[in-house]
Order: sequence, then structure tokens, then C-alpha cells
Amino acid sequence: MKKRHKKLPRVAILLDGPYSTNAEMLTGMLLFTKMRTPWATEIRMGRIGEKVTHDFDRNPVDGLVAAGRFASVLRAAVRRGVPSVAIDSPASLPGLAVSLSCDNGAVARLAAAHLVSVGLSNFAFLPEPSGQPFSRARQKAFADAIAVRPGTTLSAFRRGESLSRWLSALPKPVGIFAADDIRARQISDIAHAIGLKIPDEVAIIGVDNDRILCETASPALSSVWMRTQDAAFRCAELLHDIMTGERPAPREPIAVKYSGEVVARQSTRFVEASDSLVQRCCELLEANLHAPLRIERLLPALHVSRRTLETRFKASVGRTIHEELTRMRIERAKTLLKDNSLSQARVAECCGFHDASHMNSAFRKHAKAIPSAFRLARGE
Repeated sequence: MKKRHKKLPRVAILLDGPYSTNAEMLTGMLLFTKMRTPWATEIRMGRIGEKVTHDFDRNPVDGLVAAGRFASVLRAAVRRGVPSVAIDSPASLPGLAVSLSCDNGAVARLAAAHLVSVGLSNFAFLPEPSGQPFSRARQKAFADAIAVRPGTTLSAFRRGESLSRWLSALPKPVGIFAADDIRARQISDIAHAIGLKIPDEVAIIGVDNDRILCETASPALSSVWMRTQDAAFRCAELLHDIMTGERPAPREPIAVKYSGEVVARQSTRFVEASDSLVQRCCELLEANLHAPLRIERLLPALHVSRRTLETRFKASVGRTIHEELTRMRIERAKTLLKDNSLSQARVAECCGFHDASHMNSAFRKHAKAIPSAFRLARGE
């Protein structure tokens, strides 16, 4: 039987910046509180002018969630017996209740596998500039994953080098794994500035799936989306039960790990369109996924006959134009279905399906599932 609570638990949440990953973590924790007992929260994210710390004497709390770099705050909480969650702590602090961390090795292996799957043999890693532990861990795991592939090359950017010169000197085509989406967007902008084609010469994948950074790039950037919302929900559940006495305080921190899945966008799709005509066709398809599209309408922009286009497309991609268009629409729908605020009818409209029923039929045939089941499997 669940205990009755005499007051709302007070929880301080200290994060290291207003990044998309941290926003997802907050969403997961706050979703838990909507489903169980609400928390009275004090949330700080390191915004300009905001002091990210906590005075436990003046403002006592029942629980703490803090990024690992706030080790002094975490230690102070542990000394006072406050159940605490450390996010990406470089070393486990004695007395912690829960340790939430990214499986950086798994993230790097996902990126490596994706770049390998599109047929690349030259690879490069772009680290986070200040040398954060997560960046070093991703670099090592990426290098290990590439090293077992015969006939591959691997380059890594070194601090002090010119990014544009480094990028120009890389063997082409090259697949670049950036430590995060900020660096992925940076390398995308530099590639444009020095005249390199994405993804023909430079394929790029980052980490975090920051939709603003990824989807406003041209072309849109592939990224490893880390399921931080699910992991944060689990951490909130554990912390809540420990705070309220429904679970005994653990002797060792309960470890919760997250990695993710690849969200493939145009920045890594060059092999599917190795023929320049086919690549241009794929760009037009992607740009018009939201609307009904007839193949005849593509021909004037491509200056080619329908038969030539269809023959070269099938030879390059291995699918007909219609099959590829359906695949692209389903992939976009999968991404949009992760946003629970969008109805299935709205998702279908955004992906160029006639209606939700048309989208359901396409999912059953090509994805072996229906959209509602796909959404449920993702915990949305």
C-alpha cells in the first residue's frame, strides 16, 4: 500500500545549461510528478546571472538532482542525508542515491555503425573544445569501433588547429562524428564556407538531436538522440520513493544509464544518392514530403525524362522513386510521432499522407506496425 504524504516533497534541480538534453531530463522528471505526487521544485539551469548552487541551511529540501560538476553541492547534500541524484558525475560520490549517466561508448558505437552503414571508409572525430570527459569517452569508443574495420582511416581534430584547414585536408568522402550537435553545426557551417558539399564530400553526425540546431542546418543534420527523458523519469521515480520512505536508501548509488538511437537526416544520406541526378531527386523529395507529389512534377527541375530518372534512381538506390518517397515519409512520421502533442492526423498531414488511415496502411505494410503501437513502444 502506497504511503499517504503529509506534504509536497521539495526538490532542488541544478543543471549545467539550457541544452536540449537537459530540457528532456526536466520533461521526464516533471512527467513523473504529474503521474505521482507533485514536487515543489527549485530549478536552476545556469542561465545568465543565475547562481547555480544551493543553500541547504536557508532552504532545506527533501531531495537534490544536480549535474556532476556541482560536486560540492552534492557532497553537502549527502552530508545532510538528503537523497541525491548525480547527473554525469565523473566519479561516484559516496552516499548518492542515484547516478544518472550517458553510456558514451554506446553513443559512439551507434554513430560509427551509422557512418559505416552508408559505405564510408574515411572517418574523423570532432571533440568538444574544452576537453570534457564525455567528449574524450566518445572519441575513444569511436576510434575503437573504427579500428576494427579494415581499410579505414581515422583523423581527430587537435586543439589549436584551424578547423577549416583540418576539414579541407581530410580524405574525401569522409564521415565526421561530432561530440555534440553544437560542434556538428559548426563543422556544417565551415564546410559550406569553404565550398565542401554535404553529404557528398563530408557526412556529419552529432549527438543530442537538438532539433533547432539539426533541422535548421542545410542539409539537416543526423544525430544520436539520447533517450534522456525515459532515464530521467526512472531517476525521479527512484528519488521519490527514497525521499518518501517507500524504498530504503541504497548502500551504493543505483546506476541509470541512457544511450539512444540514430536520427538519420540528409547530412549522412549520400550513398543512397551516389548519382548526382538521383541525389538532386532525393533532395526534392525531402523538401516536398509535406505535400502530395507526382513524379512528373520533378522532371522540369531535373531536366531529364521520366524513364531516365526512374532507371538511374533504381540503379543507385535499389528502390523505385515511389518506394523511396514512402520510406522517407514513414521515417519523418516516426520522428514526429515522438512528439505526443501532435495528433496522428496532424502527423499524416505533415508527412504528405492523404489522412491518418493512409498513414496507418503505409505503416502496416512497410514498418510492420501501426503508428499508435510505434508511439506506445517509444513511451510517448
